[in-house]
Amino acid sequence: MKKNSLIWILFCLALAACSATGSSSENAAAPSATPTAMATASATPTATLTPSSTPTAVPTETAVPTETPTPTSTPKLWATATAEYNEASIRAAFEQFRTAVRTGDGESALEVTYSVDVEWYDQLLADALNLNREELDSLEPIQKFFILILRQKFSREALQTLTGEDVVVISIEEGWLDLDVVEQLEITEIDVGIVPSSAFVTFADTPVGSGMLFHREGGRHWKVSLLQFVSWENQDLQELLNEDGLFENQFFTVLLEYLSGKPVDERIFDGPIQ
Repeated sequence: MKKNSLIWILFCLALAACSATGSSSENAAAPSATPTAMATASATPTATLTPSSTPTAVPTETAVPTETPTPTSTPKLWATATAEYNEASIRAAFEQFRTAVRTGDGESALEVTYSVDVEWYDQLLADALNLNREELDSLEPIQKFFILILRQKFSREALQTLTGEDVVVISIEEGWLDLDVVEQLEITEIDVGIVPSSAFVTFADTPVGSGMLFHREGGRHWKVSLLQFVSWENQDLQELLNEDGLFENQFFTVLLEYLSGKPVDERIFDGPIQ
């Protein structure tokens, strides 16, 4: 019973009147429970308190979370938190790669390079050790360039000690890829795939449909697809070859001398030098 109800008010008035007249009538006897106790026992909440707003759980920091968020009881909040985690991680990986390119920090670039792409550099090493002139000439310009510059810089014995990871580090430190474009790239959209292990990132002021792939490794670490830059570089080399007017091997001889600072031994077109 609510204390402010009409019945409760009338009951209190009647009880007060009986007390004033000193009535000892049996019918006027005090109730078996005190009003306070009755009110406590019978009172029910008048309303259920609800929060004034539902928290959105949107992080305000852009730093990479140290762990992947765990599912909550609300799928929508879980999906939102996951999307924001992915975006923050991708942006952080790209910024680390951009800084590594700017400073020539090959080890830092390797940390955010997709491991499957590193296998491409492992194959380059094998080709640098084994391909002859005819096989070399059948490759794409960027493959031919990497094989020749590895032969220009290292002897056969030294090449046999290297790994694909070593080549990634060296290529960043030596500037073998023209990655100046990274400085001008600004992320405008991140599209994570239905199977959230890859993402396509588009940038401002670039042709429609062009962009860059990122891949997630180990369940939470997003990595840069370095082969995207290799593909862009291959296109640039092909355009230069078409415009320069030099024979392909002449073009690479001039390029290698410029990058290495020493004359090219023509034998590197046939294989690594002992």
